[in-house]
Amino acid sequence: MMPPNAQQMVMNMIRSKMGNNPVMKNALQMMEKGDSAGLENLARNLYKENNLDIDKAIEQVKSQFGIK
Repeated sequence: MMPPNAQQMVMNMIRSKMGNNPVMKNALQMMEKGDSAGLENLARNLYKENNLDIDKAIEQVKSQFGIK
């Protein structure tokens, strides 16, 4: 896990890049609260809206990092 000051620095960088995007603001708030279930639900909904298969994407990421 990142040290608190490094984590805050990353969060500030994300905030500066996201503009007024309400979905990104919501995601950032969930990250700060540690709401992993909410983040997963958001990601699944975004993938579904774009006709993408999130489970396939997760498997691809896992295989890239050698995770089973």
